[in-house]
Amino acid sequence: MSFQADVLILAGGFGTRMSKDFPGIPKPMIPVIGIPILEHQINECKRYGFTKICLSLHFEAEKIKNYFGDGVSFGVEINYIIENIPLGTGGALLQAIEVLSSNFLVLYADVYSDINLNKLFNFHIKNVPAATVVAHPNNHPYDSDLLVLDNNNQVLEIRSHPHNLNTFCGNMVNAALYVFNRSLIKKNKLKVKKFDIAQDLIPNIISLGMQVKAYVTIEYIKDMGSPERLKRVEQDIESNVPNSRSLRQQRNCIFFDRDGTLNKEVDHLNSADDLELLPGVSNAIAKVNSSKYIAICVTNQPVIARGDLTEHGLKKIMSKLDFELGIEGAYLDDFYYCPHHPDSGFEGEIIDLKINCKCRKPKSGMFISAAKNHNINLSKSWVIGDRTADILSAKKIGARSILVSTGAAGADEKYMARPHVHVDGILEAVDFILNEDKKLTNFFNEILPALKSKSIICICGLSRTGKTTFANNLKWYLERYKIFAHVLELDSFLKNDRLESHFFLDRYDYKKAEEILDLFLNNNLKYFYDKGFDHNRNQVKHFGKEVIEKKSVLIIDGIFTDFFHSNLEINALNIFIKCNDKIRKQRFIKKYIHYRNTEDEISILWDKRMKNEDRKINEQVSNADFVYNFATKFGNHL
Repeated sequence: MSFQADVLILAGGFGTRMSKDFPGIPKPMIPVIGIPILEHQINECKRYGFTKICLSLHFEAEKIKNYFGDGVSFGVEINYIIENIPLGTGGALLQAIEVLSSNFLVLYADVYSDINLNKLFNFHIKNVPAATVVAHPNNHPYDSDLLVLDNNNQVLEIRSHPHNLNTFCGNMVNAALYVFNRSLIKKNKLKVKKFDIAQDLIPNIISLGMQVKAYVTIEYIKDMGSPERLKRVEQDIESNVPNSRSLRQQRNCIFFDRDGTLNKEVDHLNSADDLELLPGVSNAIAKVNSSKYIAICVTNQPVIARGDLTEHGLKKIMSKLDFELGIEGAYLDDFYYCPHHPDSGFEGEIIDLKINCKCRKPKSGMFISAAKNHNINLSKSWVIGDRTADILSAKKIGARSILVSTGAAGADEKYMARPHVHVDGILEAVDFILNEDKKLTNFFNEILPALKSKSIICICGLSRTGKTTFANNLKWYLERYKIFAHVLELDSFLKNDRLESHFFLDRYDYKKAEEILDLFLNNNLKYFYDKGFDHNRNQVKHFGKEVIEKKSVLIIDGIFTDFFHSNLEINALNIFIKCNDKIRKQRFIKKYIHYRNTEDEISILWDKRMKNEDRKINEQVSNADFVYNFATKFGNHL
């Protein structure tokens, strides 16, 4: 035939679920942000050079033909195949088979996507399967067709919904985009005219021994065939989510540790039965899924090297994690693990895995692989974890880090690295990244000229307002402009024998802090020993040694910085930090409950602080060059 289509778009649906909101409009013509979904798909085909299109129509076919015509006004050629009676997706495909090219794309007219069709098509041509199925994780695997793949992404089985809730299967969903080899597909043995591609055609050709490959992607692909899903797609488009997931630009990622961060810490977790998600995890990851970030889990799994868990067993555990997230409408875009362990001497260990590898955190191997596979900009990404290895990993790859107080809560102290944020759990961590970080960075951009002209920056304010979080992120920001900063955290000078009855200044050994400042101002400080304070364990934390560069800035973080620097007559930049009193009080109460104080004791202490310390510190606002108000409730550890 003279016309051989590169693309078949299945557009015969009735749109029953959408008819109430869009009466009289055929499903392919339902607008997404004002443009019919079918027009969007045609434009996407044209973008990637697929200009010969066959539309398979049934319901309200004339309305669709009248809108698109021969396709010339859209920059493509359109041919039509009409189903007189519904044939199902598979039957419609075979009805159109003779007008399709030797290898052709199949799209569904109720799927909104932003996917590189050239890359998909080239993958198919390179691998020469009978069919290529686009596969991805999604936020509703429980009612999706799930793919079972081997290690080479060959499709072994399609598990159609509904799924047995007691049988966990990884979140690898058939996205309803395909590439087919025409000559091989024609060899199918189906005897009926009406059948489905996913539930009938693909299983049939697998049973005949033909190869079906999965093209795994995290590009944006969403079904918009119900009012709720259409609304979500439109929200995503307005938030630029499809573009942020495309291959046209680098992606930003939030990397999650697993044990102690996503799920409850279990010593040497080796059974799916023992996996239990922490509170708020599904909600947090669902928020990431609807943002401009992708979500990837990166975890050390030395239990494999010890011989306590096989890689198949790990797959079962991750399948359960996928299932639990999916029930709550969340998903991980990918999962990386290190099976190695450097130490030998365990009974039953796997000798080949007892190596000093490049992937075990805090080494960067897994992050580098993820960045390569998913085109990730590591400098604009985050690492969230409960151990110091996670924090040091972030530092090594140039990302920012958030320490959560679940799991080990940083108490392992195996590595020295300062987190940029310290919060209760990943819900607070994600809220900070998605809501507070942009506001914070905009503030830094506004005050950049003043920041560049100072060697001392004083961050002051009431306790529990976010001063340390502000200081840590300011340090990161300045280093983007090659301004090397060091955080002098005044809480690290709290006296061990301090009492609440002491005047707040007397609770600090501020003379030692003054000595460091004096050495810095006189250029006599070659190294800076970075220290912080763990309020949960009431002890100083050591974050390592930093070299003092020629162009260095000292960020002084503490409630009494104004008193501190005025004594030395420093020409410093003063920034005062505020936050909502209700949020601050919640953090205060949480801290002292941890110290085993009673409610009455905490109430008395709060009132005392308000009348004495807080009143005095609030007087510093008048001396501030800038004031920043934290808007987000992102945790207790500030």
